Order: sequence, then structure tokens, then C-alpha cells
Amino acid sequence: MAEEKSFLQSIKLEISRSFRLVPYERLSFHKILGILKSDVGMNILIRELDKGPVIRQSAVSTLVRFDTPEVLAACVALLKKHITDEEKIMILDLVSRCGGETNIKDIIAFIEYHEDKQPSLEVITKAYEVIRKIGAGSDEALKFLTAKAHSDKLDTNFRSLAIESLAPFKPIGLFEEVLKKCDDALCHAVYKAVYLLVVELVDKAQLLKTDDDRLFTYSPDSEDKIMLDIRVLLGKMTGFFDSYSNRTKIAFICAMMACNHREHLIYIMKALTSNDADLVNRVLYSLNQNIVRLRDPDKLFRNLIAISTELYRFNELIVDVFVRYFSRPVDTRGFHLLKDKLFGYIVVTLEAYFETYRKEFMITDVIEKGLPESFQRIRRFILNNGNPELKKEIAAYLAQDDLTPVKDLLAVMSKRTTFVEDSDTEDLTLFIEVLLDKDRKSRENSARRIEDLNFEKLYLRNRIVRLCRMIGLLKINEAASVLVNIYNYLKKYPDREILEAVMHTLSMLNYSYMLGEIEVMMTAGSGEDPKNALRILSLFTEQRSLNILLEFLKNHITDESGIVEGALNILIEREISGNITASQTFKGLIASNGNPAVRSLAVLGIGECGFDADIDYLNELFYKMNHDESKDAIVRAIASIITRSTSYNKRQLMHYLQEYLKDPGIKVRIYSCLILVHLGNREALRSIRDMLIIKNKAIQRDILTILGDLRSIEFSFFLLSLLKEEYGISKDIIPVIVKLPEEDMREIDAYIVNIFRKYEAPAMEGVQLQPGEPSEIAVSGVKTEKVTIVNIVIPEQSRRAGGLNIPELINLNLRIKALIASALAGKSGVIIKMSNDNIVAYFSDAKSAAEASIQISRNMDAFNSARIVEHRIDVYTQILTETVKIINDEIIEFPIRQGIQLQNFPLKNKIAVDAATAEIINSAYSVREIPRLVVSAAGYAVSLFELLAPVNFLRVVERIMAALKEEGDKHEQMQKQVEDQLKRMKQERRAAPSMVIARELDSLGHTLQNQLDEIDRYVQKRSTDRELIKNVRKMLSNVHNLYKVEISRIIID
Repeated sequence: MAEEKSFLQSIKLEISRSFRLVPYERLSFHKILGILKSDVGMNILIRELDKGPVIRQSAVSTLVRFDTPEVLAACVALLKKHITDEEKIMILDLVSRCGGETNIKDIIAFIEYHEDKQPSLEVITKAYEVIRKIGAGSDEALKFLTAKAHSDKLDTNFRSLAIESLAPFKPIGLFEEVLKKCDDALCHAVYKAVYLLVVELVDKAQLLKTDDDRLFTYSPDSEDKIMLDIRVLLGKMTGFFDSYSNRTKIAFICAMMACNHREHLIYIMKALTSNDADLVNRVLYSLNQNIVRLRDPDKLFRNLIAISTELYRFNELIVDVFVRYFSRPVDTRGFHLLKDKLFGYIVVTLEAYFETYRKEFMITDVIEKGLPESFQRIRRFILNNGNPELKKEIAAYLAQDDLTPVKDLLAVMSKRTTFVEDSDTEDLTLFIEVLLDKDRKSRENSARRIEDLNFEKLYLRNRIVRLCRMIGLLKINEAASVLVNIYNYLKKYPDREILEAVMHTLSMLNYSYMLGEIEVMMTAGSGEDPKNALRILSLFTEQRSLNILLEFLKNHITDESGIVEGALNILIEREISGNITASQTFKGLIASNGNPAVRSLAVLGIGECGFDADIDYLNELFYKMNHDESKDAIVRAIASIITRSTSYNKRQLMHYLQEYLKDPGIKVRIYSCLILVHLGNREALRSIRDMLIIKNKAIQRDILTILGDLRSIEFSFFLLSLLKEEYGISKDIIPVIVKLPEEDMREIDAYIVNIFRKYEAPAMEGVQLQPGEPSEIAVSGVKTEKVTIVNIVIPEQSRRAGGLNIPELINLNLRIKALIASALAGKSGVIIKMSNDNIVAYFSDAKSAAEASIQISRNMDAFNSARIVEHRIDVYTQILTETVKIINDEIIEFPIRQGIQLQNFPLKNKIAVDAATAEIINSAYSVREIPRLVVSAAGYAVSLFELLAPVNFLRVVERIMAALKEEGDKHEQMQKQVEDQLKRMKQERRAAPSMVIARELDSLGHTLQNQLDEIDRYVQKRSTDRELIKNVRKMLSNVHNLYKVEISRIIID
């Protein structure tokens, strides 16, 4: 105890001597004072408002979380001064939470002053939102807003904001008056106001209802009259729906859904079947946000099951609607009745859909398989990347001889297909070859082969795959027998997309029948079968799947391929604690397998088995391993054992770990120190201190991420000593200090207060501003840059916050680095924060940020596809472009827009970008706007877009066309060379060495093969006679075989 106290006192003394309250230290201390929110800390922060722009903004960002009258008064006073837009928005947000009618006059004055100054629309939007939230019942607010709403001279944006803010006053007459003017922007404002009003009324009413009243007990008489008036108003305006813009249509639909208007389904489906991708996207986002507000969504769900979609993202959004609704913790009779009824309907519909698909498309596909392989691939490409309208345009183009419209046709196609995967490039090449064909007969045949392409096949297949995904995510076990029947049929007559979906769903349901199939694929499968089997085996949790893995590893003990590595990755994530068979298998792999990656995974597996006797085995192995092998795996394995066993020799273990501290490997030393600290060794804390003061941010972040849950006042005070500009890791340190118990936090808070007193008011008991004291503080070393920030949030359920032990924290840290940090650094991103729940980096250009984010999204999809739901890591990625202040590669104050809770939107493992970023990357990436109403309803006055994919279609097309032209030129040149060679051969004859002749004959064989292939392709294009095509191909093959036989005979002779 005395040693601990001495260590703590030495750290405090060091801080007292080295800290001078320079700007960087002051900015860092602001955030710590905001944790406990003490009165003295509040007074210090209020005092900081006069210390200059940089210090003031930091103080404001901390003060707005205090929610006290003193802070409210100090911040409202700032609205009358020259401050940044970010500060204004933060203060207005504080007023909306803590203000009242007494603040309305200040906000009105603020609006009046800024409307004439070309203000930021975001700031004015926030100000009007404040009036809406705190002004209900205020005559002054009503008078102000009504005047603004009626003012024809006012800017339309400001009029719209005034109309939206009138929602709490329920002015149905004014709303109807505005709607009759048919101004689209004002109509949008009215419908948004109606939506906000209804949401507020419904939420209040829901609190007063009992569980049995929430579903299927609708009684119009019990509702407020205002709700009936709203329904009547919306009913009157249905005739104008088609004339509205997309954003107004969405506001109208949202208002109808919120008030449960009887015609809401008509207009939802009208929008979803409009063939307008932007409108469909907006509706699906709106459904996701409002589905829980519908009283009886049964009919809507049935329509969503039946709807046809062309884009994969729309299928994902539809599935998200079902998952969002049925994954809620609701335990009412009505909810369970709807759930049982709809789940049964999903099973029956899946069976019916597949039977239709089998009869109408799979049987008739036999005819398609008679087509040349190249045309089968072309048809598949058009089906997956086109639509009926595009098919007609292609057929019409092929029916004419003029090739000049080809660029226009491809430009039309690029609007729908913006991105071409590498795997589709060859199919696209075949398609372009057909488009550039100059032979009239060949073009006619190509048109006939495309005309009978039926897009209903695509739509029905998408519906089947979508139902499979729903079944897997909602765990509808009743569908298993139907899925097995479909699977057995698809084994005989494969359809790749449906087969993969069915196998994946059965595995998510842990249906034991699939384990037998997987075992066969792993043992007797060929090609990609073993890898595919492993991928779906990873979704099982039952004992038999564990036995299959162990048996596979026993039979491949010396196999150094990636398949063994994949099996080990799955096995060590299973519950194998106390499994002797697993432990022996791992030791066999260590002894017999030469792949270092396999050996490292086997070492980790021994740790997961948790036998304390294996600590000595691992220690011996540590000294036998080569320097190129990762010895840190041994330390991680030991950490796993001590979390599962209580009978290990603690003294012996600590001796081992202290010896490991002499190893040159930095990871070995870090992990050894972490274990020693958790074992209570205070000396290890000093070793960690030595590592942390080395100015290597990667090492510092590793330690902070893994030791983040260490509740130690000594460690926290040491971290406090690192809050210096030379380290630049305050964003990583403060989240660790936040986790301290309140008692320890009070000690740190008081210590920081004393530092302020020491340098600013040492002779006074309280902290008050002294007359004549200089107010503003110059902040040196600050550079202002426009950067693109990537903010990645890992939600709590993905990291099981608070329930992770040392090896699990290490695993999470390594996965974050491998899946996220490496992608950010690989595109020249500067990482400024990395913890278990949040990773932030900034880039000098937006396109690099987008590339890194897309790579992260792909990494997460690949990682999660081979894991059960409980082991998945989900991320929400946000990209925003802002002008920020930077010190030593660290952003001083994160933009307020970075605080958007993306978990409120269906953006799991997706990417959201702000308007500024969307504008910059618009030409290189496809983006689609998230409805502004949905975003603002979640409390954010900004525009958000979803980043979909890079735009490369036209670029790939140009590359293919250039390659085809080059190939054509080479062909013509070769023909000319052949003719010239024939002429020379007639004029001169000379003998050549036998080796040269052999080489020339071999080259001639390859050339002949290419020529015969070209003849085959020509016949395929010119004729639709399948028997002719087949026989010509056979004859050409015979010609080439005869040539090879004769050449071999000549060479031998």
C-alpha cells in the first residue's frame, strides 16, 4: 500500500512540476472537467469563454453538456457575440434541451439578426427548431412564426422553417391554406410539420396506453380530434401526390404512416413501384424509421414480401424493415399474433415462389444451356445489370447497322450499373464484342438471343433470396423443412445464387441436416468446395460441428494450406475449454506443421482449452520458437489459460512473464506487462509507463486499447501526465479516464482544479476572474486545414463492453487494426483516435477517405460472413469534410456533425457521407441521399448520403473498347504478315535447324488454335442452328487434334 501511494505521489509531483497550463494542456483539461461536471469545474470553464476563439470553442463544447442555469445564461450571452457556426449550433442545442419561454425572445432576436446576414442555413434551422421545442404555448412564438409563414417576401427556406416550427401549435387551417397554393417547398414544410406533430401526439398517447391497447384495439372515438383533422387534411391532398417532388412525396407518406391514415399503403406501394430508384430508396429509409409506428403493418409486410426489386441494396433495406420490427423487445399478445401469422406466411410464400421459379425458369433453362457459352454469359450479364427497358434498347440497336449509337447505349447503361466487379469484366467484354460486331446477320442473331430474356426470373430469384435472408436473421425455424427440399432440388439442378442463400440460411438456423452435407464437401469436395464448406460451418454452434472440425484437422495435420488456417480460425472461436481432444490436436499441429500462421493459431487454441498444465508447455515452446515466429501468441495463450483456470502457479507464472520482458519483441513485452498488471504486479505498471512515454502512437494506442478497462487511479494519473502536445494522444487518453469510479474521478477533478488555481488564481480560495487579468490566450502551433474525417463507431453489442478479459481485448484490438486501422493507414489516413468503440482518422483528400471506407466495409462483410451473430463486429462509418484546427496531427475539436448517431439508420457496415463530401466525390463514387426528413426527425439538421460504390463502368468500357481495337489492329497486321510471308516463301527456299522448326511448329499450333476459335465464334454469331454450331465445333476440334498428331509424328521422324 505504501509503495502504491509513493508511486501515485511521484506521478502527481511530476505533473505539478512539468505542467504549465499551456494551451494544449488547457484544452485537454476541459474534457476531463466535463466528466464529473462539478460546480468548480463549471466555473473554470465559464471563465475560459473569454480566453480567445480556440479556448472558447473547446470550453463551449464541454459546457453544453452541463445542463445548469448558470451555463445556459453564459452560453446564451455568447449568441450576441461573434462566434463560429459550430458554437452557435452547440449553444442552440443546449437551449432546446434546457431552455424555456424566457429564452424565446433571445432566439427570435438571434433569427431576426442573422436572416439579413446570409447565414448558415444549418444555424437558422437549429434556431427555428429551438423555438419549436421550447415555444409551445408561447403567444410570442406563435405570432413570430405565423408572420414568417405568411411573409411572401421572405426566402422560401426561412418560410419553410417557420411552417415546420408551427407544428406544436396545431394550425391545421394555416396548413391547408399553404397546401392549396401548391408551392412544392412549402408543401414539404407542411407535411413535415404534420409528421412532427403526429409523432409527438402518438408518443404521448402511447405512454398512456396499456399493452393490450397497443395492437388490434383501435378505437377512433378515443383519439384526439386533431388527429382526425390531420387525416382529413391529408385525404384532401391525395390528388396532388403525383405532382410533388420526391422529397415532398416522402414527407406526405411519412405523415400518413405516422397518423395511420387508411390509404397510407396505397401511396407507399405507388412510390415503391414507380421505377424511380431515388424515390424507392427514400421510401425504404422512411419505412425503416416509421414501421414501428404503424398500428397494423400486416398488409404492408405482405406487399414488401411480394415486391420486385432490381438493386441488391433495396433488398437489404426491405430485410432491415422486417428485422427492425420483429427484433424489438415487445411482449404483447397482438405482437406475437402478428409475428406467428407473418412468419407462417413467409414460409408458405418461399415454397410457392420456388415452385414457380422451378417450373417457369429452371426447366426452361435447359433451352438456354443449348446456347453458346459466350451468349449464356452475355445473357446473364444483361439480366443482372439491366432491366426490360435496357433490353429493348439493346435489341433495337443490334437490329440496325449503324454502330455510332453504341456510346449512347453504354452511357444509358452506366446510369444503372455504375460499378463493374473484376469478376464481371470478362462478361462485359463479350457483351461489347457483340455490340461492336459489324456483321448484319450476326447482329440479327444476337438480337434474337437477347429478346427472349425474361427479367421476371431476376425479380423472382431476388424475392427468394430475400426471404432466405429474412428467415436466417429472424430465426424462423419452421422454414427448415422447406429449405431442405429446395436444397436437395438445387443439388441436382444448380442455381448458384439461390443455392448459396439456402445453404447459408440453413446454417444460420443450425439445421443438423446441413452438417452431413458440409462434412462430405470438406472430405470429398473438389475445387472451392472445402472453402465454401468451412465458411458455412463457421455459422454452426452445436457439438457435432466441433467434432467435424477436429476430425478434419487430425487428417490434415501436415497440410500447410489456407484451408487448415481457416479451420483453426473457426475452432478457436468455439467453446473448447476443457477439451482434451482439441488440445492434443493443437499440439500435433505445432509439432508437425511447418506453416508459422498455423502454428500460431494452434498455440492460441491451446490457450482456449484452458489447461493450467499447458503453461509450462507453452513456456518451453517460447524458447524453442524461431525469431520469425510470433512469440506473442504464446503470451496471449497464457492469458487465455489464466482467465479459465484458478489452479495455476501464480508465482511461477509471474516469473515466466518477467523473463518475457527481456524479449526484443514489442508485442511480447506489451502483452506480458498487461498480464502482470492484472495479476497485481505494480512493477509492470512502471514498465508500461516506460513504453507509453516512447513517442510511438501505434504502441501507445495498443496499450490504451487493451488496458482501457483497468480501473486504477495510479494508471489514470499517469495518463494525465501524457496530456502534452508532444504526445498528441489526448483523444485516446480521455476515454480511458472516463471509466474511473466516481470517487477516483473526484480526485482527478480536484487535482486539475488546483492546477488552474495555481496558475490563474493562486491567492484566492475560489476561482474568479481578477480585474485587469489578460483574457485571450494565443495558441501557437495550430494549423487550420480542410480535411476529410472518417469516423467509425463500433456499437456496444459488437464489443460486449465491460465483459471482455485480457485475451478478448487483445483479439478485439488486433481485429480493429487488421480490419479498420490498416485500411485507413493504407490510404494515407492519419489516425487520431483508436479505442475499442471509436476509430477516427483524417485525410487530405475525400477520395482517399472514400476508398479506405469502402475497403473497411468489404473487410467487415468478409469477416462477419464467416461468424455467428454473437461474434460479429458491426461498424457504422461516417465521412465528413470540414475545416478544422490541428496540433501535432491531432484535431483539437471534433466537428459537431461527427456526433450523428448512425445506429438510428439502416447503415450497419455501410458508409454515410455529408453533403460536402458527396459533392467532392460525386464523379468518382455513386451516392444516394438519405431522406432529409428521416435525418431531421432523428434530431440532425444536416444532409446525409449513403456511399454505394466507385463509379467505374464507363472507364472499364473505354479500356475494353481500346483493347478490342488494338486486338483488331493486331489481327489485320498479322494477316498482312502472313500474306507477305507467303510471297517470300515462293521466292526463296532454305533449310532451317530442327530445333527452330520445332519451335515454329509449336507457335503455329497456337496460332492455328486461335484461328479455329475465331471460326467457331463466327459461326455462333452467324447461325442460331444449335446442331450446326455443335458439329462445326466438333470438326474444328478434330482438325486441331489431327494437326497435333501429325506434327508430333513429323518431329519424331
